[in-house]
Amino acid sequence: MKKFTILLISILLGIFIIGCDQKKEVPENLDGPCDRRPAILVDGELYLSTGEILLVELDPDAAKTVTKVVQSSNLPTKEGEINFPMPEAKYVKVMEDSAYVAVLVGQKWEKFVREFDPPRSEDGKAPDEATMHLTADQQMAVDHCIEFIRKSSFGAKDRIDTKRIEIKEAGNAAYESVYGEDGIVDEKEVDPTDWVITIGETSDHDYAVFVCDSITFEVIGYIPIE
Repeated sequence: MKKFTILLISILLGIFIIGCDQKKEVPENLDGPCDRRPAILVDGELYLSTGEILLVELDPDAAKTVTKVVQSSNLPTKEGEINFPMPEAKYVKVMEDSAYVAVLVGQKWEKFVREFDPPRSEDGKAPDEATMHLTADQQMAVDHCIEFIRKSSFGAKDRIDTKRIEIKEAGNAAYESVYGEDGIVDEKEVDPTDWVITIGETSDHDYAVFVCDSITFEVIGYIPIE
């Protein structure tokens, strides 16, 4: 009986050790649907997938391996992190007129571009932030904000320049004065990864500030201008 007990403990210990060796630092829900666009953080900047497969040849030996996979509902916050289920993926930053990141997905390189990557004119100069390029997700959120302005009773709504856009993450700031259609919004409804979107020229009062859900892209509420 004693020998059997020792053997059983040895088997269980072996299974535990093998399980620990095979365990990856990957979120449990990686096999589920992605809530956000595939993204990677490189040199402190967020790069989002374009879905474009690159035809150029890149040296896999010169590429780096991703450092961690975060939940698909989150955005990477540390160097080399991604939010899609490829913990062994390789990536390389390509420096051209506009820098981008190539991620080796399977046997093909996929192009990732900066979250805010302003288009350049023919002379190679980048425009100011007022005309910065928005991702498809951000554009949907902006469109909802503009529709909110159109239906609102804002006194300056006809003077707001809807081509001037600024977007930033809500972060950990307190949002105690966000107003929705039914009055003030509970600050717990604002997630750190949600977007604060400013539309219009901020040098005067002809602008509006909104908080948008970064997953549904819907307007959570607006922040009154003092």
